[in-house]
Amino acid sequence: ADEPFLPGGADVDRDLLRRVVRADDWGAVAAMVSRTPYGPVAVDLRSIHSPETQVERKIHTNLLRRIDALTLPDPVGFGIVIGYVERKISEIGNLRMIARGVEDGMDPPAIRAVLMLRNGTP
Repeated sequence: ADEPFLPGGADVDRDLLRRVVRADDWGAVAAMVSRTPYGPVAVDLRSIHSPETQVERKIHTNLLRRIDALTLPDPVGFGIVIGYVERKISEIGNLRMIARGVEDGMDPPAIRAVLMLRNGTP
């Protein structure tokens, strides 16, 4: 658990990271992170088909909301640039998913379904 950890975080320390890595299920992880800035993504994941995808999407959506909040007090500040870059990262992820789907021989409706799941679209 120490290898991917970057020191300096005030909300997620090494102890929490170690406990998350050793957790038995997604419910335990959600409970552990509920008091951190990742709390908005701490949902009951037992009913979700692909918890990893849903958690990743919720974390990214939360990040974009926080970046958008940076632009409110200063609409010509760095928040716009960071938001643009983050949205491009998301777009690149979508393009990679499409390329993988085509490479694996998936038909367009199946690729679209995977993209909708990744992007949190019903």
